Amino acid sequence: MWVYWVTSGGRKHRGYWPDWTHVPADVRRSNSYRDFFTENFVPGRCVDESLNVITVNMMVSFGDDIRSREWIVDDRAEMLLELKWGLKENQDGIDYGSYSCDESRKDCNNCSSWALEVMREVRGDPAFLPCERPKRLRHVELAIWGD
Repeated sequence: MWVYWVTSGGRKHRGYWPDWTHVPADVRRSNSYRDFFTENFVPGRCVDESLNVITVNMMVSFGDDIRSREWIVDDRAEMLLELKWGLKENQDGIDYGSYSCDESRKDCNNCSSWALEVMREVRGDPAFLPCERPKRLRHVELAIWGD
């Protein structure tokens, strides 16, 4: 899950990931990272998702069904997005908070809870898209699309 906004310089796509340098090598090489992030936390990073978006666009062109949702934000919100999540030239990400899928850790985010946090902040509405389990993608999808 990512957030994007449009400026005169084009679209800016951002996603939230764990800082993989803090994940044990054996976990990085296996499929057990999901279990790892349910039980642990590491520093998080907001990263440029432009290359992933290109991949998604290719998938759509081959007939894959990809869902997205767009909300128009005002100039203040756009400026806030750019100030907080804009990347400088040659910058690959921004260190931000801690990454975990442990639902009891309110001080950590994963990709879906981070996206909700960003949208609530830029809209100035902490109740925007109410979701009981923001670290579970299927629950966030229900909050966004209702199905």
